[in-house]
Amino acid sequence: MILTPTLLLLLIPLCVAYLDRQQISYVRNILTHPHTPEYMRNQTQQVLFNAYKPWLHKQVRNFREAHDVTDRTRDDLYHYASLGLLQAIQRFDGTSSLAKYAEKHVDGQLRLGLLEMTPMKPLNHYQTYIKHYKILKPGLVSYENYWVFDKEWNRRRNAHCDSKYRDEVETIIKIVLSMPSKYSTVFFSRYDSVDLSKKNDTVANICTELGFSAETYRKRMRTVKNFIKYRLDRNI
Repeated sequence: MILTPTLLLLLIPLCVAYLDRQQISYVRNILTHPHTPEYMRNQTQQVLFNAYKPWLHKQVRNFREAHDVTDRTRDDLYHYASLGLLQAIQRFDGTSSLAKYAEKHVDGQLRLGLLEMTPMKPLNHYQTYIKHYKILKPGLVSYENYWVFDKEWNRRRNAHCDSKYRDEVETIIKIVLSMPSKYSTVFFSRYDSVDLSKKNDTVANICTELGFSAETYRKRMRTVKNFIKYRLDRNI
């Protein structure tokens, strides 16, 4: 018997982030059944993601307290943690506790986020003039040029439209569709859902239409980019 994701949502208490044995059995049945439709599998994963948000907030709070992280990075860290939870849910088969299974994924992404957001310290005199260390100077990138796939997809689309390229496009579209709607909506407001061509609308107009700031757009697109890279690198 396969339970619908709607019924599963009613069975998962949103105030806690733990599934009991019966709920784990339902999830295992949906995720491992050979005839489970893809849309039902994706909806079940989204139900799990939404149900585990309180647990995710707790993980971010504990991480910040343990590493003395300022409030300014809280939202950024939450997006890194969300990527870790997404990765865990994509590979979760219901054979164990999702909280325990996702903990390492979330912690790894939080540490990566902390590493990427930590500002570089200036080189001291010895490093600069005696050892002659070289570092790249950071520079600002506009939101219009932020998305990493733009130039690559346009170059390959203009060069040729072979089957390998089309397969890559279809794979990326499936990956994005498997993400929660708040991420996929942002992605497809910027890129065509058929061939991933960039739409003519500007980022500013997209943010106005969706009702959030450019900073929120940047964070969500970064989560999508990292998740696509994660799935492509591991062929999952």
